[in-house]
Amino acid sequence: VGQITAGGAAGLVQRIMRVQGPLVLLLDSAGGDIQSGLQIAHALAAHPARVVVRAPDQCDSAATMVACAADRIVMGPHAHVGYTDAICHVDPNDLRAGPVVAADKLGTTVELQRSRSTLARIADGIAEAMIARGRPASAARAIAQRLTFTEVDHWVPLFPEHAQALGLHIEIDPDDRRWYLLAYLSSWSHP
Repeated sequence: VGQITAGGAAGLVQRIMRVQGPLVLLLDSAGGDIQSGLQIAHALAAHPARVVVRAPDQCDSAATMVACAADRIVMGPHAHVGYTDAICHVDPNDLRAGPVVAADKLGTTVELQRSRSTLARIADGIAEAMIARGRPASAARAIAQRLTFTEVDHWVPLFPEHAQALGLHIEIDPDDRRWYLLAYLSSWSHP
């Protein structure tokens, strides 16, 4: 519940690794750090038993990356997931050699090259997690592409029927009130 951060991801990954049986993860988040979202998704993908994500309200951006690593996503009837295209906050003075060289080679800007490589890594991470959970590779890659390489605004919600149409394994819980309440009460204990 709350923002996905590097510190929170490390602790969650450790807890995921300790669980040997079926795992239910309550996820109510507007997203957060891309690397942390992919790290949690990677841990869920490697989990030895069934993984279910309960998303009673919002599951956006990096949280959607995490949810894609589940065998099944259970959503409230009015809950939503979101697109996984990244919102990058990069200091233009903080140059990395790889994107600079690639941009020069392709005759494009460093910003465009960073964006392309970030989106490609997000899509690859989502697809890898889905494949690890048993999704056919072609379906996993198609879903990851639709979620990540979109021209729709990042904040457009994907309600359960939209997420199903994209190919996500969504189950709608028409009486999801207790999970919503649990997420709401959990948020009080987090800053």
